[in-house]
Amino acid sequence: MTKLRYNRAFKQGIGALLFCLFLFGGLAAYATVAKIQYNNLVVNMETVEATIVDISIDHHRRGPDEQEIDVTYEVDGVVYSRELATDTTVSFAPGIAANYSIGDKLQIFYNPQNPEIIAAPRSVSVGNVFFWIGFILFLAATASLIHMLKSRRKFLVTQEEYEKEKRDAKNAELLEKSGEKIRWQYFNTYIYGMLSFIPAIITMIITLEIRVGNLDIWQIILEMLEATPVMVAMYGIFIGPFVVLSIFNRFCFGKVVGVVNESTLFLKNREIPLNSIKEIIYHPEISSKSDPGYTHAVIVVQAKNKTEKINAVHFPIYGLRIIKKYNANIKLRFSKTIWFFVLFPTVASIVLGLLLG
Repeated sequence: MTKLRYNRAFKQGIGALLFCLFLFGGLAAYATVAKIQYNNLVVNMETVEATIVDISIDHHRRGPDEQEIDVTYEVDGVVYSRELATDTTVSFAPGIAANYSIGDKLQIFYNPQNPEIIAAPRSVSVGNVFFWIGFILFLAATASLIHMLKSRRKFLVTQEEYEKEKRDAKNAELLEKSGEKIRWQYFNTYIYGMLSFIPAIITMIITLEIRVGNLDIWQIILEMLEATPVMVAMYGIFIGPFVVLSIFNRFCFGKVVGVVNESTLFLKNREIPLNSIKEIIYHPEISSKSDPGYTHAVIVVQAKNKTEKINAVHFPIYGLRIIKKYNANIKLRFSKTIWFFVLFPTVASIVLGLLLG
């Protein structure tokens, strides 16, 4: 009986999905832990009505603004003045996304053994946003993983095919070609996905501000620009490792998927004259027909009154610029899939902002 093994696409796809499950599950768990911690903090406390006597705005912690609130309250005939805060490790500050005014009254928690120890009402809406974003993305990754496991038989290859796949992975024949090397950039699809969340987060902040009555969009944008270093640092935590890896892949150890010179584009087992290429369509998709899980380019070749479409899997976006450099007449365009990456997170952020703001 012929021995069957799972191919590289299956193994790498499972690894990527497990990483997404860990990342998005961690985001949902973060918000859940914050809520549990807050509940444990106030479980033995009692409530009292407090009056806001002073408010200052922290414009440096975006998003959105945080109000620093001073309150007075009375317990057993004694009046106390304290800053409204919840001193826990991961619980959200009480003034985030708040819209309090001086003179407003609100219920706070205090320790009956020591009334100077108080806890603020938690910013529930902010916690819910983190939870639902992480939870929805976690469900999407889970559904993708289940679908991949159910269709796992499609990824089975014989031992001989498996060994050939390992040999082909080195692409030795392309390394011998003369010309400019085009290397496979790992995690391209996931980098695009993460980058698409930058406008989504900005849109979420603006939506939350409008939801609480702040209609000065220009002022909101200016305040976000002041916090640009914070936002860059936040996204760098997620995107930075992938970008660095892609740079090393491009110039150092990434597998060569194509070679181009003044006359020819060399792909695996194909040589395509540059003057026969009419168009290249780039697909930043989660899956393609030939290899689930990776970006690819469809190269439209016109030869002898016949049009042929060649699918180049793992093709990086910078490879289009290199080809265009050698033949400026080639038309380059993106598939409609890219709009899903760009628009879906932003549309989802608006909906969540309106529902949870």
